Amino acid sequence: MGLQACGPPPLSVEFVDHPEELVAQVRGGSLHTVGGLTVVRVSGGPYERGRQYGTLLKDEIAEMPAFLVSGLEHLPGRDPEVIYGKALALAAHLPEEYLEEVRGVADGAGLSYEDALFVNLYFEALLATPLSSERGSGCSQFVAVPALTGNGVIHGRNVDLDHLTAEETAFLQDHSVVLVITPDDGIPHAHLTFSGMTCVLTGVNEEGLVFALNALMGAETLESGLPVSYLGREVLARFAARAEARAYLEETQVLSGIIAVLSDRTGGTVVEVMPHGAGDPELRLFRDTVDGWVAATNHSTAGTGHSDSVTRYSLLVERLEKAALAGAGSNTVSVIEAVRLLDKVAQPREPSLPVVTFQTALFLPSSGDLYFNTTSVPSTRGPFTHLTLDQLFSSGDGQGP
Repeated sequence: MGLQACGPPPLSVEFVDHPEELVAQVRGGSLHTVGGLTVVRVSGGPYERGRQYGTLLKDEIAEMPAFLVSGLEHLPGRDPEVIYGKALALAAHLPEEYLEEVRGVADGAGLSYEDALFVNLYFEALLATPLSSERGSGCSQFVAVPALTGNGVIHGRNVDLDHLTAEETAFLQDHSVVLVITPDDGIPHAHLTFSGMTCVLTGVNEEGLVFALNALMGAETLESGLPVSYLGREVLARFAARAEARAYLEETQVLSGIIAVLSDRTGGTVVEVMPHGAGDPELRLFRDTVDGWVAATNHSTAGTGHSDSVTRYSLLVERLEKAALAGAGSNTVSVIEAVRLLDKVAQPREPSLPVVTFQTALFLPSSGDLYFNTTSVPSTRGPFTHLTLDQLFSSGDGQGP
């Protein structure tokens, strides 16, 4: 029974295997399409990787700074000059490796270094800006383990943004990229991002460790620490297993509050970091899979949250609890049932709540299967492109010499 106990199917979704087609290559890197996905593979040292990325997606990356600035003009409380300035100031907190990588992106794409920094620290700058009380954006995630699935772990993930017009949503979906990084030193890792961005909002490494970030609404920003949008890069490049990543996250200081979800073949963990939470210097909570599942949206479970975040979280909890009671030890939580659950908390574009779910991903660490959609609104409606870890991290015939 599993998640089938949650109610009648609200949708029928297509899952498709596409051939990987080579589009372009440079020394050390290559550009491919897999169905509706753009896949960029880069390798080598930081500057080399960045330059390969910038060269392969030069036209798309060149469009990003102006797009992000124009989008800020109708976001409540987001002055473009202020956000741009904050992004450049936040660069002082980035490790040199990532600064060199961004410099390579700028040189390869023909951007100024400042514009490339703005693109890469855009989300960080938004986190450092006080939130509008009307904001309804966010992301939703859950991890279901074998107690529910009867098989392996499934990690489901929706990416939402607010105040996007139809044209802006189409632009971001067209500029969505799966960036596969094979560093000289570290574990190869990949993330679902946007043209020119090297930060991680949703990613997986060659060992099957998944890291995905949700904005934590209402969190304060500290004076020092690692930008949270690069926390995933550190985790995925350094650790093969969730337990190791959790230990790292217990000690690492970050600039602002986060909700991060880790998963691997053994289960899932939600990490909540709230600077100055509950009157303490910092509040850190770690929630592991209990009764077969764990879930997260955009507020700390230790306090109150935005009504939209609480509603989405309550829906996830309600349905996962029902599935746990109905399906413990029997049958599976299939990929389609996982998509149906994500669809329950997906954000359609409506005048009353201008929020849209435009990226959906599912990770199955045990089997190495991945499912991505960045082409429909809401993106939970598919079609989903099927990839595997082996496929993602193979250099392929198109890798540059």
